[in-house]
Amino acid sequence: MNEKYARSTGTINPKLPKLPLAFIGLAAYRAWIELTFVGSYFREAPYSPMARDAFDLSMMAFLVLGVLFAKRLTPLIEKQSIRNTALFMLLVSTTCVVGGASFAEWGAILSLAGAIIGGAGIAITLILWSELYSCLNPLRVALYYSASIVASALIVYTMKGFLFPWFATYLFILPIATIASAGAAFRSIPQAERNHISQAQIAFPWKLVLWMAIFSLAYGLVQEQLTTSAFGPHSSPGTLFVGLFVFMGIALRKRKFDFSAIYRVALPLMVGAFLIIPIVGNFNNMVTAFFVSGAYTACSILVMIIMSNMCYRYGIAAMWLFGIERTVRMAFNGAGRTAHDVLLNAPYGFDMPYVLPAIVIILAVVSTMVLLSENGLANTWGMNVSDTEPHRMEQFVRSDVIKNHSHDLALQFGLTLREEEILSALAEHKHNPEIAKELFISEQTVKTHVRNLYRKLDIHSRDELFSLFDGIGGK
Repeated sequence: MNEKYARSTGTINPKLPKLPLAFIGLAAYRAWIELTFVGSYFREAPYSPMARDAFDLSMMAFLVLGVLFAKRLTPLIEKQSIRNTALFMLLVSTTCVVGGASFAEWGAILSLAGAIIGGAGIAITLILWSELYSCLNPLRVALYYSASIVASALIVYTMKGFLFPWFATYLFILPIATIASAGAAFRSIPQAERNHISQAQIAFPWKLVLWMAIFSLAYGLVQEQLTTSAFGPHSSPGTLFVGLFVFMGIALRKRKFDFSAIYRVALPLMVGAFLIIPIVGNFNNMVTAFFVSGAYTACSILVMIIMSNMCYRYGIAAMWLFGIERTVRMAFNGAGRTAHDVLLNAPYGFDMPYVLPAIVIILAVVSTMVLLSENGLANTWGMNVSDTEPHRMEQFVRSDVIKNHSHDLALQFGLTLREEEILSALAEHKHNPEIAKELFISEQTVKTHVRNLYRKLDIHSRDELFSLFDGIGGK
């Protein structure tokens, strides 16, 4: 790969893509969640035993509020005051958690208060990052999200080795890092690529949510192992393995990466995990936890890719779509944790350790078969769109079709990523000054890329370029 190609594609070598740190800031809030309320670090007394449930319930309550008022509040990421509010909540929550660990007599009360405030702050932070990722193409979403999963695990591993004063210091830095990164990432996105919310009536993509809910239920059944061991849910070896699998798959295959490989990994891991349970005889098995956390991570990556793509294509408010999905996910996860506690203390006269894994396997297989009925990322996944803005919706769909066809042409003729972007813009009948403004490059640079495009595509005019898009969305 020559230097010019490396610059144009944003790669630092033929193997690994260049990662903008701002978009990897999502890792900081994942690490914060585990280190404060979901993992095992603060589990010792005087930590409130209700803090974990309070954190989840608070987060779910604020997500539901976001869903109800999505049309009024969207998009949150554009509002500095909202970002500041989320940061304030997370810092107050961190203060409560650290204070509770430092002053035993107030530990239970402070940890509970911190959980309620932190759940609200994380709900807002989740929406902010969902809105950001909904401005990106699926390849970038998968790359940045999987990198964030790996980075969050590494942060957790590192911080757990710190003495408490240093640990507490960095725990305060994590919320600052994630909110600052969200703001920087938003400012780096051109105006034309930001979400444009449609007023179309949308039926929820139930197939995708059903699939995620089933895997969340199974994940809840073994989550106790992850929250009481050295590894937490966000730093589990299974989570790290799948994050690396997706990241390296994209790094090596780039635009040829097959996204279906993600759910093809998830199902065998989940089935394998619950086949182990009857053999081992309990839910607290490290191998089972590895498999289930890996399957759950694969599901969450695929959900992020598909739902962010839906938000971009159909102008759906990420607050509404992700808010509902995450609330359902957390509800099923909580149901799984409750079932775990009940079954762990129940008499085994009804062979429950054998019956429940069989039920989970059947549900996982059936839900995955429902998922497989959709053939690609661009499908609706059970979602119906009743368009109240036909011309606007037509514009979004047409733009998406053009981008997909540009991607195919780029693979066929060896175009760089920058040339692919300019090809899409030209196919939408945009002129050089408009393209230069959108991509933050000079008009002369646009002209140079256009000449290279014509040479590689063996065309000599824009009319010939438009003919390459006849019948697939061109004017």
